[in-house]
Formats: sequence, structure tokens, C-alpha cells
Amino acid sequence: MKTINRVTLLGHVGQDPDIQTYGKNDTDQPFATFSMATDEAWKNEKGDWVKKPDWHQIVVFDPHLVQLVNEKVRKGTRLFLEGTLKVRKWEDKEGKYRESATVQVTPFEGKIRIISQPKTEEKKS
Repeated sequence: MKTINRVTLLGHVGQDPDIQTYGKNDTDQPFATFSMATDEAWKNEKGDWVKKPDWHQIVVFDPHLVQLVNEKVRKGTRLFLEGTLKVRKWEDKEGKYRESATVQVTPFEGKIRIISQPKTEEKKS
């Protein structure tokens, strides 16, 4: 029986991406991490619009997409992203079990499309 682990997000990048490498010195592989916000919107009892953001931690392992992220993605960039959900479990210093979820964008399966760039203020001279 086939299963599917697919996450699709359309939202805004929360901070400038962090580019790092992993592996042994001769085979270092780049990866990028950043947060991404999606939100729900509804009208409250008074008829005012209310937005509630959900934050997602993103890890990009596809080298070509890491390069794209490094060159083009900044805080506020609107992205369409596809990846897989990974949940990591660990025990903290006090002995409590913790979980964290990330969306991983991997080669062949992951996608990133830039929808719009944040507006930048031009410097006045």
C-alpha cells in the first residue's frame, strides 16, 4: 500500500535564510533553514478581520534550491513550497520528551517557487 507525505505551503518567509553545510570536509553539502508563515483569516463577532499566523520551520537540502534561496530569498519573500513533513523526537535536559516538525525540501521531490519579493525602500540621497 502506497502512502504520501507531501506538504504544500504558500506564505511569507519570516527571516533571512541561514545557509550552512554538513558532511565531511571533502563532501560538504549546503543546506538552508528559515521559517515561513501561513495564516488563517476570519471575521470576528464585530465584523473585523482577524489573522492568525502559523509558523513552519523549513530545511532545504536540494543544492540547486539552496543556491536559489541564498541568492533570491529574504525576509518577506512570498513562496510556494512543496516538501515532506519530518518529526524529530528527543529528550531535553530535564528528561522530558520533545517533538519538533520541519518541512524538508529534498532533491527530486521538493519545489520552491518565488511568488513575490518584499518591497525594499530606496535610499534617498
